[in-house]
Order: sequence, then C-alpha cells, then structure tokens
Amino acid sequence: MARSKRLFYNGGIYHVINRGNRHQNIFLNEEDYEIFLSLFSQYHEPYDFKVISYCLMTNHFHFLIEMGSVSLSLIMKKILSEYASGFNVRHQYDGHLFQGRFSAYEVISNQYLLAANKYIHLNPVKAHMVETPDKYRYSSFNAFIRKEECPDFLYPQKVMCHFNNKPLAYKWFITSAEISDIDIIVEADAKSE
Repeated sequence: MARSKRLFYNGGIYHVINRGNRHQNIFLNEEDYEIFLSLFSQYHEPYDFKVISYCLMTNHFHFLIEMGSVSLSLIMKKILSEYASGFNVRHQYDGHLFQGRFSAYEVISNQYLLAANKYIHLNPVKAHMVETPDKYRYSSFNAFIRKEECPDFLYPQKVMCHFNNKPLAYKWFITSAEISDIDIIVEADAKSE
C-alpha cells in the first residue's frame, strides 16, 4: 500500500527529525557533518526554505525549517538522498542510511517554536556529550549567541526576536532549568519519532 501524502504549507515551520537505520551513526567524522550542512547551504535558495535552528547528533538530526513554495518532502528527499549516496561512497557502505522518511512536527505557536528550539539546542547536553550547549560544534546555538558566524542558510531571527535579539537573554532561556508543559510536549513528539 502506498504511503499517504503529507501536507506541508508555504510559511509553515516544522521540527524535522530523522535518524540512522537501526540507530546507526549517520555522521562518522567531521567531513560528514560539514557535507550535510553544505547541502542545506546549497539548496536553501533554489528550494526556497529557511533553517531556523539545527543540531546534528551522531545518529540523528533535528532541524526547524520554515518552508517556502517547495514541499518539505521534496526538500528532504533531495538532501537526504544526496547525502546518503555520498556517505555510502565515502565509507564503502551499501543499503539504507536513514531509518525511513523523516518525521515533521508542525510548529503551532510561538511557545512551541521556542520549546522546540530549546529542545534542539539542549540535545547534546541531555545526551551527556557536552556540559553546555556552546561546547557542541554541530548545532546552531553558537550562531544564536554570536560566538560563531551565522551560516548562509540559518535564519535565527524567527526565534531571536522573542529575546530582543539579545544573545545573553537567549542563552539564559536555553540554559535555565525551567521546564514548561510545552517543553514536555515537544520532547514527547521528538521521542515518538
């Protein structure tokens, strides 16, 4: 039976998640991380989308993506298939790299947007990979706090406007221990993937 078509709309924001097949690593070295991000740089303009935030873990990734006129399904199919093909060549693998089609949770409010963004930037901390989010290299957190240059595909303004574009206010929000009901919902969505 054919899979049902998922509907995404122009201007919609989605928390996009995918992981390695059988939870295998999808990034084996620094080159893999850089190639994956370079695909977002290469395709964000022709495929008319904006990345609001991201985090690449060893066996999965999270992106907040705002769509334009091109379907999120087409965007992710292009990027994931190109990355998987290159990964298999570079590492002499064969077969499926990703566990299936990506998951996408619609961002339904500003509260959900902020909670999803917080979840994404704290992912390496919760996984005990680093003590603080600024120590993790493969997320957009350091661009948000202006510790690193913002990649051309990243548009943090959608989140930063809620903090008057002040990096210290944003950093406090991310690292504060406060957990809201919406934080719990976002985490449940991400873990149901």
